[in-house]
Amino acid sequence: MSLLFPQARVIWCRRDPRDIAVSVYGENFALDERLANDLGDIGHYINFQTRLMRHWQATLSLPILELVYEDLATCPEPQARRIVDFAGLPWHSACLEFHKNERGVQTPSRWQVKQPIYTRSIGRWKHYQEHLAPLMQVLEPDTYPVWSASDAARATQDQATTPSA
Repeated sequence: MSLLFPQARVIWCRRDPRDIAVSVYGENFALDERLANDLGDIGHYINFQTRLMRHWQATLSLPILELVYEDLATCPEPQARRIVDFAGLPWHSACLEFHKNERGVQTPSRWQVKQPIYTRSIGRWKHYQEHLAPLMQVLEPDTYPVWSASDAARATQDQATTPSA
């Protein structure tokens, strides 16, 4: 990537993997999209993405800004300013009013893009906690920057106590 785009800047926005998994699992993808229909598979993809980004951070000469989604959602202006500054662009207040843009959006979350930033999806996984064992069994500790000690310990304990298939 750095050979093709030597001046590129990469923004990696990380989110609690439990919320990612619940969001992906609950999306109405085609049944053939197996990665979206199995919590363990979703966890493996999250692990892979984290390992891939860590590899790029270690090997590419491109600057990579690592953001935490929850920080962006709960306190958007400072995080948006970080992004704009990282991109080398001037700040404009319209950066916080993206939802007012009239252009069309084609993504499964298109309805969300047309709303102001909200926080109601943060911690959504807690409503489904009792069903997330397949996810928790495969998640690696580096999948989220602010795992609580109890979450990491429980994930490790679950991995140790689950018989291999």
